[in-house]
Amino acid sequence: MNVGSRPVGVAVNALNDNVLVANSGDGTVSVLNGFSYATIATIKVGGSPQGVDINYPTATTAFAYVANSAGTVTVINLATNTPAASTIPVGSGASAIAVDAADGTVFVANATSNTVSVISLSTGQLIATIVVP
Repeated sequence: MNVGSRPVGVAVNALNDNVLVANSGDGTVSVLNGFSYATIATIKVGGSPQGVDINYPTATTAFAYVANSAGTVTVINLATNTPAASTIPVGSGASAIAVDAADGTVFVANATSNTVSVISLSTGQLIATIVVP
């Protein structure tokens, strides 16, 4: 199994059992076949990706959300393994990420700025920043 430098985050695509690995050392996400562990794709996502989670807007589509420590979230279309043209700005030190499909939001923990960013799944925009005391 070949992944990038300093793997720190992992998620499994329930639609095809592919494994996504966030590689903080080289700013990539590796996509691996969940059965053979062969590398399917290496996707450039931005500065020091930390966490990754997946949203399934329909029964046949999936998008990965990647928290980059540089203060952005990258969205990846998992049908094509391509990132969106632009990233979503969040707080500095973005590390953990969680998709709440029922609520239509993505939560991002930002360690350096001591905040939690909230992103709308429907618009792909930052809708709130929660300051953690």
